[in-house]
Amino acid sequence: MTECAELCRIALDKHMTPVSRILSIALKVLKREMPGIRLLVSYADLNQGHEGKIYQASNWIFVGMTGHEAGIMLNGKLTHRRTINSKYGTSDIDWLRGRIDPNAVRYEGKPKFKYLLPLDEQIAERVKQLSKPYPNAPQAKRTLRLGVHPGEGGVSPTVALQQFHVEVR
Repeated sequence: MTECAELCRIALDKHMTPVSRILSIALKVLKREMPGIRLLVSYADLNQGHEGKIYQASNWIFVGMTGHEAGIMLNGKLTHRRTINSKYGTSDIDWLRGRIDPNAVRYEGKPKFKYLLPLDEQIAERVKQLSKPYPNAPQAKRTLRLGVHPGEGGVSPTVALQQFHVEVR
């Protein structure tokens, strides 16, 4: 529990520095501030149109896919099954239909791509055994994402690293 952390989300708005560079700097800070961390894990959520290209560009190791993510349309809002279970003590669709929303519907989402980044040689050797070729999403599923690229404009530079918040689970 103290040697592995999850990179939960990379959310940047209006940045001039490439995301891979920002991630690299953040990892150096993490290693310095938490020297016991030996492995990072992160997921690319296909339900959100993410494929993990930033992890691929940063040489993370792809190890496969998770199970399908289950959600429930409850009161017109798609909500993760675990969130509903936490709130109501169950995610049983019949129970939810009878007590919360008669129109509740179970939604079977897409799996997530799982990436690992070993931070020491011993863990790297173990993780390499799990390595698989990087996935490629079908071309028709890809979306064009416009963003600010270095040297192509943008009105505000990337905020200083001192302002970053790193969440470790």
